[in-house]
Amino acid sequence: MIPLYAYFFLLLGLPVQQTNGVCDCKPSVEQNTSESYRYGMKHEKDFSKYPEHAGTIRVETVRSWEKTYRKKERRVFEQSERMKETPEDSIYTLSGIIYSAKINEHDCDLHLEIGTEDINALRTVAEITKDNCNLQEQVMQQLKAKGFSMGQQNSTGVKCTLTGLGFYDGKHPLKKNKKYEKGSAWEIHPVISITLE
Repeated sequence: MIPLYAYFFLLLGLPVQQTNGVCDCKPSVEQNTSESYRYGMKHEKDFSKYPEHAGTIRVETVRSWEKTYRKKERRVFEQSERMKETPEDSIYTLSGIIYSAKINEHDCDLHLEIGTEDINALRTVAEITKDNCNLQEQVMQQLKAKGFSMGQQNSTGVKCTLTGLGFYDGKHPLKKNKKYEKGSAWEIHPVISITLE
């Protein structure tokens, strides 16, 4: 369906620019390899060089990384490469429940807040980058079809299983102001694939 404003442009003989959902998202802050925090690590595309961790992990596993790798975390800076012998050098399969999902205006990544059956328990985050906006769109449509409200907490979450790289985001260590995420700056980022139940 052509949006109402499009008819105005047609009457003027001007071309109509069709939008493509989240794929048209423009980051509020310019993203590039020289200025953005660990840009290359966040936007990894060659997954063939990373081994797959055996089995499926839970939210509690991701949250435990904060304590396990504390010494190495202190050596992570703006343009640090992926840390060797940490969760950053492997692909993981995570199973959990999505309670919140939103597009971050800063970088246009889709942030998924993932928890356990206990809605009040601490959670972790998985991010689908703008580079993979078609997957972002697919996930958002599937969530909405299940009655999920984007950009807010949902009392009934949606079960998911996803794969992606472990990632330490030192820009928000311990996430002190995040009610459900506090205590860990580790994530699954970028997400490679995801299925919803």
